[in-house]
Amino acid sequence: MSTGVALMATSVMSSMGQMYSGAQAMKAASAEASLQRQQAVLASQEANREAARKEEDANKLRKKQKMIFLKSGVGIEGSPLLILEETEREARTEADAIRNSGLAKANLGLKKAQQTFRTGRAALIGSTLKSISTTGSMYAYGQSQGMFGNITGTPNNLGALSNNQAGALPSWVQSARG
Repeated sequence: MSTGVALMATSVMSSMGQMYSGAQAMKAASAEASLQRQQAVLASQEANREAARKEEDANKLRKKQKMIFLKSGVGIEGSPLLILEETEREARTEADAIRNSGLAKANLGLKKAQQTFRTGRAALIGSTLKSISTTGSMYAYGQSQGMFGNITGTPNNLGALSNNQAGALPSWVQSARG
């Protein structure tokens, strides 16, 4: 086997490896992006649950405060009413902050998922283009060595063999030699 043919064969294998590597990078990035999206949804759901718990706790506290005021004979107007309203306002503020934090975490997770997917896609495109470039370069080299599409009428590397040398080649090569 000539050096040119061996070089072509290794280039084809290298090209296939580049494409496989890019495909695997894309597959891994897609899987990771999917997990990041799931984590983003879970972060939002957990924040909503935590905010609901905070509101429920505040509601219980308001009821308890109201009962304490009523049991002590204090009416629910004036200062006691202001205390109850303040408790409700603080609980609402905390619950909103928890929800906003969860939403921010979810948005960050979704952005990370999008970036991970784009990184995988870039790896796939890059490896595909590199593979095409490698194949094109090797084709050009083979063409310059007379290995392909011999339209000039000059013998290519296989045609340059003597009949004795050609007889030692496998039958499929001999048939391709013409």
